[in-house]
Amino acid sequence: IQNLFDSMAKTPKVTQSPGKPKKYIKDEYDSPIKLTFEETREKLIQNFDDPEAHVATLKMKYAETSFSTPPRKMLSISTPGRSSPNVYMTQSSNEIEEKDYLNPMDPQHSPAVSPKAPRLQSPFQTNMVTPSKMSQDPRMKTISQSVEKLYRKDAQSGDVKALLWCAQHYRQLKRYSESLHYYERAVDRGHYDSYYDMGVLLHTVMKDQERAKFCYEKVLLHNPNHADALVNLGLIYNDMAFRDYNPKLAVHYFEESLKREGTNCVALQSMACAYYKGQGVPKSYQQSLSFATRVIDSAVSGDAKDECVASDAMIGIGHIYYNGYSVKQDFVKALEYFQRAANLQNPRAYMKLSRMYANGLGVTKSAEWADYWNKKYLLASNSE
Repeated sequence: IQNLFDSMAKTPKVTQSPGKPKKYIKDEYDSPIKLTFEETREKLIQNFDDPEAHVATLKMKYAETSFSTPPRKMLSISTPGRSSPNVYMTQSSNEIEEKDYLNPMDPQHSPAVSPKAPRLQSPFQTNMVTPSKMSQDPRMKTISQSVEKLYRKDAQSGDVKALLWCAQHYRQLKRYSESLHYYERAVDRGHYDSYYDMGVLLHTVMKDQERAKFCYEKVLLHNPNHADALVNLGLIYNDMAFRDYNPKLAVHYFEESLKREGTNCVALQSMACAYYKGQGVPKSYQQSLSFATRVIDSAVSGDAKDECVASDAMIGIGHIYYNGYSVKQDFVKALEYFQRAANLQNPRAYMKLSRMYANGLGVTKSAEWADYWNKKYLLASNSE
């Protein structure tokens, strides 16, 4: 690893006062002066339990400071009254068949991620560069391979942290079979939370619902109060493509999840959909409206998954007011909820707004605004 870094950066001149210990300083290349490998290792051994990992951390941190990330490409369209970009799309949102209410198994809803389960980040409580960052720059390839060898070596000896790191690393690289292998080994070493990560991987990526169900059941065997495992089991049973499709059992799992975590947005939205469609429970628009409102109240601002589910709940509420299901028909209220969902970047809300402006429902009729929201919908649909 030392040779890799020596070849990547010019060795700076060391300016050091006599009698003072070596330390990190900057030179004209803005590169930190490195202690020798032996000195670094000795210093780390004095402070950490896992010196190999922290040596890698130190070197990765140095390498990361020299790289710049490319600017992100942003999609933008102009508002009515200004020149709009050329949009080579002719399909109108009015020609697209619309679903009455979002099903939680649609792509907008992926299974919940448990706060109790390890997320996709380094398992070490340090500033270790995570697997996803390691592959962002081509110049990191050789460093990434070296760090990977360190963890694979520790994983061979059964170190749980190394096993989790390898599982997360290969998942980021989309080498899912290898990721699954390391999760299984972590489970064998007693890390039962890995059952949940295996379940999510099998459920959302590998589309193996039978094995995902087995993993979620194993999670509940060791932790009966795992709310996210319960709601994900409900999502599996609520999927009509599943061999043992059972909407009543799905509702049971959603309710059990809410008993343990009353603010679980995916469980609340699933109940709203169940009452709206009458799947597993008697059809009730009032109950659906109640659960959808709870989704909005429970969603955490800034949490991407919560905001996604909340935007779907807003569309559901707007649809109820738009059609006057068990409530007085109110286009103004419907428009308000569709606008709130659009503010959370929900493409279905763009389509709804386009139709309302085109027909003058709850708002002054405007072909410009209808075209604006229609273009936003088409751009979002084609970028997926």
